[in-house]
Amino acid sequence: RVSSLATHPKFPLVLIACKSSVVYLWDYHTKELRTIRMFLETCKSQPRCVTFDKTGSLAAIGFTSGIVKILDGLALTELGTSFKIAKDEIVGLAFSPCGQWLAAADSAHN
Repeated sequence: RVSSLATHPKFPLVLIACKSSVVYLWDYHTKELRTIRMFLETCKSQPRCVTFDKTGSLAAIGFTSGIVKILDGLALTELGTSFKIAKDEIVGLAFSPCGQWLAAADSAHN
């Protein structure tokens, strides 16, 4: 079951987060799977929302556990550490126009 999706700002790619703790990066022109990332280390937490920065070099994923992960926008490899920023699930993510900041909203509206 899909919980969130985001389109890449420069390439014909769509990032899809599923409740099965898997994130897919699909090329919607060729209809081919480009990258798949499983988040088994957070087995009690599923990806809830995804977004790209304006260049597409970064992707952010918010989880039901309140964790946010920053990934490479094409390889889906983690860049740095995860951030536990809320007790409740992350329901929204948005990069600032300059790409330097990331805003997150949780289900408790904190």
